[in-house]
Amino acid sequence: MRLTRRFAATVTAATLAAPLLSTPAARADGFIDCFMGDRVPTPEGYDIAGRSCDPGGATNVVVRIRAGSAAGNHRCAWADSLGGFVEGKYCREE
Repeated sequence: MRLTRRFAATVTAATLAAPLLSTPAARADGFIDCFMGDRVPTPEGYDIAGRSCDPGGATNVVVRIRAGSAAGNHRCAWADSLGGFVEGKYCREE
């Protein structure tokens, strides 16, 4: 009985982990397009907080904000978009 439980737990864990293994890595030199966004001041410059964004994640990425206080193109060292929101780190005007 114990062996059956362990086997079932192993199969369940493998089933849950399989989609994580097939997720692509972040793209280099990417582009994320957002409808709205704001700048968040930091000691290194600023970060970007965007809304209504295309999905994606990248290093050395251009984030385009169409409206809001951060309207324009920004090159960020790192940016990730999830669920329509983007967080860009270490950004500068493009």
